[in-house]
Amino acid sequence: NLDNGLGGTQTEENKGLTDKGIEVIKWIYERPMILDVSHMSKQTFWDTLDLASGTVIASHANSRALCNHPRNLDDDQILALAERGGVVGLVFSQAFVNGGSETKDLNRLIEHAWYIADLAGVEVLAIGTDLGGIDDPIPEVAGVDRFNVLVEALEKEFGSDTPKILGENSIRALRTSLV
Repeated sequence: NLDNGLGGTQTEENKGLTDKGIEVIKWIYERPMILDVSHMSKQTFWDTLDLASGTVIASHANSRALCNHPRNLDDDQILALAERGGVVGLVFSQAFVNGGSETKDLNRLIEHAWYIADLAGVEVLAIGTDLGGIDDPIPEVAGVDRFNVLVEALEKEFGSDTPKILGENSIRALRTSLV
C-alpha cells in the first residue's frame, strides 16, 4: 500500500514506475510469471501495461465507478486488462465495495460484478477476496466457511457463467502466462 522503489501505489496516484520498476517488469516477462497490478497507482498501472507483453491481472480490486476507492480500477483500466486476457478479482472489503452507497453487503459486491461484466465481459471476472489482508469484510462472506453464500448469489445472478467467475477465468489467465 505504500510507495516503494519500483513505483507509485495508491498513496501517490501520479507516480509511475521507477527505473528499477521497469527492470523488474522486463525481468518478469522473461520468465513464466504473471503480473498483478493490484496496489499500483494509475500511472504505475499504465506504465506497466506499456511494458508488459502478456497477461496482466488485478488479483483484488473492484470498480472505481461504483466506489471511488484509490485501489479500485476505472473503466479504462478494466477494459485494458480484459483486452490482455486478464482478470479482476473481486475484493470483499467494505471500503472497496461501498462508495457512499447505503448497501454495504453482498448485494453491493454483486453490483460491482455486474458492472464489470457489462463493461468488459464476464471473462474478466474472478474472485480475489483479500480475506487475509482486510479488516472490514462484507459480513455475509467474512470467511471461507461462508463461501457458499457467494456461490449461491453468483449462481442466482450469473447462472451458467458462475464457474468462469469462481475459477475458470483465473485458470485461463494463469495458463496463458505460465506455460
